[in-house]
Amino acid sequence: MQSSEVTDYRQASSPFLDIPVLQSVLDNAVDGLIVLSAERNVVYVNHTASRMIGDDAIGIHCGTLLHCHDADHSSLRFDGCYGQCVLASGRPLTNIEMNIKNIDGETVPVEVTYSYIPVPKRSPYLLMSLRDITDKKQAERARRQKEELRYTLQERERLARDLHDGVVQDIAFVNMQVKLLLEDLESNRPVSTEQLTKISHVLDNGYGELRTAIRDLSLGISGNLKHHLSQSVLEFQTRTNIDVVLDCDPLPTDLEISFVHQVTKIVQEALTNIRKHAEATHVQIAVKRSTDNHTLHLDVVDNGIGFVTGESQPSGHYGMKTMCERCELLGGNMTVRSRLHEGTHIHCDIPLG
Repeated sequence: MQSSEVTDYRQASSPFLDIPVLQSVLDNAVDGLIVLSAERNVVYVNHTASRMIGDDAIGIHCGTLLHCHDADHSSLRFDGCYGQCVLASGRPLTNIEMNIKNIDGETVPVEVTYSYIPVPKRSPYLLMSLRDITDKKQAERARRQKEELRYTLQERERLARDLHDGVVQDIAFVNMQVKLLLEDLESNRPVSTEQLTKISHVLDNGYGELRTAIRDLSLGISGNLKHHLSQSVLEFQTRTNIDVVLDCDPLPTDLEISFVHQVTKIVQEALTNIRKHAEATHVQIAVKRSTDNHTLHLDVVDNGIGFVTGESQPSGHYGMKTMCERCELLGGNMTVRSRLHEGTHIHCDIPLG
């Protein structure tokens, strides 16, 4: 279709474009502008939109033309069509991020605003304002990569400290105990089963800590928090036979990598504490979003033996302190409620985004 034919079609089908000044304003707007009929067929595209989707868009259904989709929907043509919602409600929608197909068949991220355009004695129109946010997305990816590098260095420092405070201390203890046992043997003094059992327990604990450290170093974290929590729960249940129920709200699958890893580690460390100290048979984990979607509420509750809060932790047990540090690193806060023989409840409020 030639450009003159497009202009004629615009003027014939869209009475609000009859004013030359308004026509020029719309044609030369920086954002891509597309006007749709009540049936969501294209009746107008400006110059910016033409460069995105081509000049021969007039009369084509917007779903066929744009192939709108987002992270949760492979197609927004029918279920979840924002334009249809605006036409039905008469209310605008602003700053909707989605992907469209451009004239070359490439996927382009755009930010879309939908405006309801009533026309006296005629069916309404729908105005789509499209802004290409490719540069914005590339900048976000660069920022995320920088953040992931910073986070990786932080985790290495934390891992070195945890190994020093945990496994290294365990090995030093075992080394000292074995030397004492050798002295007893050389002096023909009996070696007690209790001493050997204690050494065995410390070695088991150190072995478990090393396995956790190796797993963390090789763990490929994505932005899907629910997936990583489910994997952690499954692994814990397999190793301990302790019943765990995970109740997780639907969450975005592209959360910050550092956020996902820190929250996953909080849950993993809570489960490790339960395995070591709680003597629990059941654990309930709840991950909920606040009503304004700005805060993540995390609860880990067990039915174990509990403890008296406020008392100092036994030597060598740093899990609760590390969990609190991770929560604070995310800008959140953690509270612990526990009573002897009544289990333990860990609650975290963590900002989302």
